Amino acid sequence: MSLKTQPSSSLPAARVKSPCIRDCFYDHDKDFCTGCGRTLDELSYWNDYTNQEKKEILEKCKKRLDSYENC
Repeated sequence: MSLKTQPSSSLPAARVKSPCIRDCFYDHDKDFCTGCGRTLDELSYWNDYTNQEKKEILEKCKKRLDSYENC
């Protein structure tokens, strides 16, 4: 007797976690949170984005935070 499993492509994708570190300060001059690097729109609509969009946002966040720390 063998167990039937779903093909891996039909399994739900793992959710991309929020980058929030609970250290929020919104820099209005830079237009992003200095804790996680997200803009107001990205913060507001995080749960509505697809995993691919979230990954793209995380890349932008990293760049924003890197440039902020180097100021």
